[in-house]
Amino acid sequence: RAYQKAHSGKFPGQIGESKGFRGIDGKMAGERIFEQDWMESGAADAYAKGVPLDKVIKDFYLPYRNRLSPLGGFQGRAGLIFGKSYQSGGFVDYVLEGYSGVHDTLNQPYFYAANGTNRSLSGFWQKGLGYMLNPANVLLASPFVLPALIPDYMRHFYFQERDQ
Repeated sequence: RAYQKAHSGKFPGQIGESKGFRGIDGKMAGERIFEQDWMESGAADAYAKGVPLDKVIKDFYLPYRNRLSPLGGFQGRAGLIFGKSYQSGGFVDYVLEGYSGVHDTLNQPYFYAANGTNRSLSGFWQKGLGYMLNPANVLLASPFVLPALIPDYMRHFYFQERDQ
């Protein structure tokens, strides 16, 4: 999670407000900026002209993008799950933030550019593979994430030391 936060943080506006997960704050659930959409939307030009980043994302990038990840929405904004808002620090936020680091690590070789943004996929096969890999990586991340979701105060129920 710390590595993915640093990687995503290479591009401005991608880390949102969240209590995070296990001491690493910042909202990372949701999609990263697609650099090609950033350029085509006029967001890059507006940001270069000094328009505040929050306004650039709200007025240029997000309307151009027109759709966001169903789990988390956009990293740099308030959380969305299937289009409905969820509260920072709540149960949904905790679970999605728990997945974000592991899921991003599994996605990185295929989806993320060196500057921390999403690569734009092109062509039928490349996009098709992407549509299959992203949700499959949620399932692949589960064996690592689910045990980590157990709060520290409840771990004694599941992990007991043996008498020696």
